[in-house]
Amino acid sequence: GFKKVLTWKKCKSAESYVEFFKDEGEMIESFVKAVKSFDPDILVGYFSDGFDLPFLKTAASREKVDFNLGLDGSSPKFSRGKIPVARITGIVHADIYRFIRSVFAQYMQSETLSLNDVAKELVGQEKGDFDFKKLSDMKDSDWKDLFSYNLQDSKITYDLAMKIWPDLYEFTKITKEPVFEVCRASMSSHVESYLIHNLNKFNE
Repeated sequence: GFKKVLTWKKCKSAESYVEFFKDEGEMIESFVKAVKSFDPDILVGYFSDGFDLPFLKTAASREKVDFNLGLDGSSPKFSRGKIPVARITGIVHADIYRFIRSVFAQYMQSETLSLNDVAKELVGQEKGDFDFKKLSDMKDSDWKDLFSYNLQDSKITYDLAMKIWPDLYEFTKITKEPVFEVCRASMSSHVESYLIHNLNKFNE
């Protein structure tokens, strides 16, 4: 039942789930407060390692506000790599794009692994329609449409996470690795983890 869109852009016709702030810094601070208030065990994103969390951390730094999502008041920490890995102290950050890419992709019909294509195939939902060419000259009704588009993005990410959660959970039981690692491991790493945690079965 949790539904929220945060923005710094005023819109007279916005729905009740939209909250307005004076600038981007205040908006980011409110996002952190919303996460802490909800107190999730798992924070889910779709390519949130590579885009959402790095983008928010950079914006927070630019606006000179804290991006302290961690339960100890720390900011997400990023490890280096082709795609960075974002860790949040005390909250499991699950990037389901990476799990779908390594485990599901070879069995899927979708032409790409975009959120829209994957959600359409796995949960029968699509992202909303929005013409991003309008961004340079937005009317009130356009902002309302954009807020709805953003909310739908979050909804289908959540529904997708709930859809694959049973598989993700089974992988953690079989490989004896935590959700954070299972999300990001390759299939060969899953096999290796299984072998390492079951050496006695193979007399090794």
